[in-house]
Amino acid sequence: MGAITDAQETYSLDRWPFRWCSAEEARGFVSRMRAGDTRRQIAAEYHVHQSTVSRAVVYYLLAVGEYDGDGWKRYKSERKRQARQRFLERVNARDARQAATLAAIREERKTLVSERARRDRQQAAQR
Repeated sequence: MGAITDAQETYSLDRWPFRWCSAEEARGFVSRMRAGDTRRQIAAEYHVHQSTVSRAVVYYLLAVGEYDGDGWKRYKSERKRQARQRFLERVNARDARQAATLAAIREERKTLVSERARRDRQQAAQR
């Protein structure tokens, strides 16, 4: 409990260091992030960098004594896992589109080759 009290003295809402948002807005960020919004969404709304949003949220949580370092790490690692999953889904979708395109091209080439061979046989038979 002493560490939280020390943190609350160091990180005070009375001495809020961020000019781009208020402590109340940071409290709202915490609620939004717990509800599923991302730092990227909030950063885009306020025209700041994602890490700036993280700093404000961590500062707010330290100031009110709610900071849970392990919980924050779990949250960030879960977000990273989700981002990796979305990336792999996009790559798999791209690969599937490319495979379908290449299969269509191969099929078209086969058709052209067979038509050309048929035409050549007909011309040879007419001679």
